[in-house]
Amino acid sequence: MIHLVESFHFISEQTIFKVLPNDTSVQEGGDFYLLCGAIQDKRLQLHYRWQKDGVTLTSNERHIISFDRKVSKLRVLKAGLSDAGVYECVASTQPHKFEIKAIATVKIKGL
Repeated sequence: MIHLVESFHFISEQTIFKVLPNDTSVQEGGDFYLLCGAIQDKRLQLHYRWQKDGVTLTSNERHIISFDRKVSKLRVLKAGLSDAGVYECVASTQPHKFEIKAIATVKIKGL
């Protein structure tokens, strides 16, 4: 349920994406990144996580997850064939545990 208050400010329990990750193709050995951003009721805390083929990713030397100005960024360095797949950005709010997902498909082109 959305309530309109003065000057187009919205109060809602619903979380919506404002930045969606895009499908991409990258040359094997190249780098790529995906962006994801959502807005939520300011009374709720927003958390992001990235998944590849249903498995949650964590930051490491090749997969770098960062957050800046309500946008989460997943950067993959030196992409290999194992990096091809379906990536999901999951935005969830606390304490309501409402989740939304944005999906991007990544293809790796051989050299």
